[in-house]
Amino acid sequence: MAVSDDVGEAVARSRASRERVQQTVPDVGDAWRWYDVAQRLQRFSYKLPKRYRRPRVAFDALSRLVNLGYAYHQHAENFAWDHDDPMYNLHVPTEEHVKNIGLWVVELFPPSEFASLTASIHKNAWDNQRQWLLGHRSNEEFLHDSRVTRGVEWWNLATIADVDSNIFAPDATRETTPRPFQSIDLRAIHVGAGLTAVVAHFRFKESSSDDLDSVLHGPHEPRLIHQNGKRPVADNRLFSAYRTTQEVRAAQHDTARAWMKKRCPGFFASHDEPQLLLDLLLLDSSSPFQQEPPSRDERETIRALGIQNVLFFSSESLPQLALSVQSVDLTPGMPARNTWTLWGNSSASVGAAERLDIYGEPSAYGLGEHVGRLVRSFLVKLSLNTFIDVSERLYSTSRDEARVGHRSFTTKSLDALRAQLLTLSLDLTSITDDVKSYWSRKYVTEPEIEFSRITAPWLEAAHREHGQSPIPAWNFNKHMQKEQLKRLRMLREADAEYRGLLATVASLGASIDASRLGRRALWASIASLVVAVVAVLSASVTGSSIGADVWMFMQHLLAR
Repeated sequence: MAVSDDVGEAVARSRASRERVQQTVPDVGDAWRWYDVAQRLQRFSYKLPKRYRRPRVAFDALSRLVNLGYAYHQHAENFAWDHDDPMYNLHVPTEEHVKNIGLWVVELFPPSEFASLTASIHKNAWDNQRQWLLGHRSNEEFLHDSRVTRGVEWWNLATIADVDSNIFAPDATRETTPRPFQSIDLRAIHVGAGLTAVVAHFRFKESSSDDLDSVLHGPHEPRLIHQNGKRPVADNRLFSAYRTTQEVRAAQHDTARAWMKKRCPGFFASHDEPQLLLDLLLLDSSSPFQQEPPSRDERETIRALGIQNVLFFSSESLPQLALSVQSVDLTPGMPARNTWTLWGNSSASVGAAERLDIYGEPSAYGLGEHVGRLVRSFLVKLSLNTFIDVSERLYSTSRDEARVGHRSFTTKSLDALRAQLLTLSLDLTSITDDVKSYWSRKYVTEPEIEFSRITAPWLEAAHREHGQSPIPAWNFNKHMQKEQLKRLRMLREADAEYRGLLATVASLGASIDASRLGRRALWASIASLVVAVVAVLSASVTGSSIGADVWMFMQHLLAR
């Protein structure tokens, strides 16, 4: 009943606000603003006989101008709307605050990107400080062992600390890190002989961990969002709060992804695909596992952060924390794909976590270290979904381009297609076996964590209250394993068909090239014969050319 009363009150207040807005902002065409003039001209044009409605281009342009005016009119209405209307404004509870703890970015290195990882190790000189101080083996030795033999399951690739950071890391490389972050840990994980993953852990500076909270609690005014080639979008104060808050998160994500793409580029960077990213957000008031339905203000605050709080994933290894995948349709300020969020109530999640004392006093930052240790292997498995997505897209693109351009194929374009499919085939063949073994491995040194898809407890209780069966939970890891192996098998089958077709096309192409070469050789022979005849006829034997003698002889025969 509390939820329905809350909604009814909000609707009543919005109706009253609508009446005030209509009195304050005249309808389109009832005043003399620029879009009112366009509307009046359009109304007048409809009254003209059809023979005068020329040129049509002008009338179409006028219609587009009127449609543009409606966006500006809606923008003006948004400014006139009541600041207290809960349906058009974001009211963050005063006790609610959010803190960024850390984020993780994953990059993959199949056989086609092995040279890129080696180049990154040399270019960034990550071995220098670590080997000089601690005498560790070089990254290149670790990488070679993991590719040639079983090797180690993981090793610390590098630690990069900001020059102004007081973090204790004697083997770290000191440099200026991107603004939000005080340090970056890179860990290489051995998936198989043909696949290495690098998981980067970005730790936020104390001064930057509250950036998202500051924007969330800040004032939000209506915005007019211009889009290239599209009608502008008029955001009211509520949707402006959504977009502005999510843009702060997106900027942090873009910064981490850009750093990874520049300093350690791999498969995703090569194919212009956003790397898999997970960030950890802790809230002071809200919890994904609360028993009471969240109020409207709490729901809108969660949505402004770009979090899904109805259906999510949970793990017994990370109590009081929920894993949510970003829905691009619900996050206008976060357009990037492959983004996940681990979130929960700060005090509840810190209190429920085990062995945080090894990181000092139990705290949010100790929880961040605890989470990073547990989720690394899971994130690698999660990133394989993105790898398969990209591979499917590449095969589809190659197939479509071959279908469109097969009539105009040249030897050069055929070689390019063959090289692309060969690269994909080598990566796919190697990774298929690696993924199978990685999922089925028994002895592991990296923690394994499992997630299950569940319904928010308050929603599950509402289902039971109304006699409905709750949505059953299911094991996300097992589902992911099954789907990955199935999709890889389908890709292998498609790859075999593509390679067979490519061999046929290559054979036909070789025949066509041989035919073309034969025709060119024939024309070259004819040209050579013509040149030889001309040379013979031009030769001088008796003081005059042979051609002249032949001509005189022919004239003599004709005269007889």
